[in-house]
Amino acid sequence: MAPSKPIVVGIAGGTGAGKTTFARSIYAAFGGTRWGVRNRENTASDLSTEDECHITYLSHDDYYKDLSHLPFESRSCTNFDHPSSLDTDLMIQHISDLLEGKSVVVPRYDFSRHCRYQEGEIDNEGRCTGRVVESKKIILVEGILILSIRELVNMMDLKVYVDASPDIRLLRRIQRDTLERSRSIADIVAQYSATVRPMHNEFVEPSKQNADLIVHGHDEDEVVSRDRMDLAMRVICNHLKLEAGL
Repeated sequence: MAPSKPIVVGIAGGTGAGKTTFARSIYAAFGGTRWGVRNRENTASDLSTEDECHITYLSHDDYYKDLSHLPFESRSCTNFDHPSSLDTDLMIQHISDLLEGKSVVVPRYDFSRHCRYQEGEIDNEGRCTGRVVESKKIILVEGILILSIRELVNMMDLKVYVDASPDIRLLRRIQRDTLERSRSIADIVAQYSATVRPMHNEFVEPSKQNADLIVHGHDEDEVVSRDRMDLAMRVICNHLKLEAGL
């Protein structure tokens, strides 16, 4: 009997809505260890080994187009929240290859320089140029714009949109970009006003209608918020286990 086709799951939502955290929880539930890095030495706290991992993932953020040919000032003026800033054709090709059981090499993007890591470069976590991704029973695809692109939507078996209020999303983006992407608050707020908010209204928010499930990523009561997200994750994981025969 031929092996079943991998299941493609899309996790989308506005910036700071909690989609990456949600995606990482699902990834871990199916044996994923360190997001973005293959953990070669399992510790006593690890619940799974590489052989028991049934999931892999692609993040749309890794597919930003390389802007190293432009002066830094020009790179900074790019509208990174428009679909044209991403090499979605490459992501589509990678998903197609994974569905055929092939492995792919996902590029790495440096958000502080607005360009891809070149051959031989190492990032601040000791990772090299490209990430080798192998085909698994579940392929998790995560990104702000993935449900706004029809070709990607048509490849997905389950589409999830993680939602949160605009003020919460802005606060979370400020926290992430200052800590992880070495950006100033002034730059973050300026970009949010100039491109993030209008592109969210034009592309991201309307893509909610393409989702099979909408998960609310925040509530005034943090306990309610946490319980709601946990319940949604368990429902989705149980569905995927049945579909993947796990």
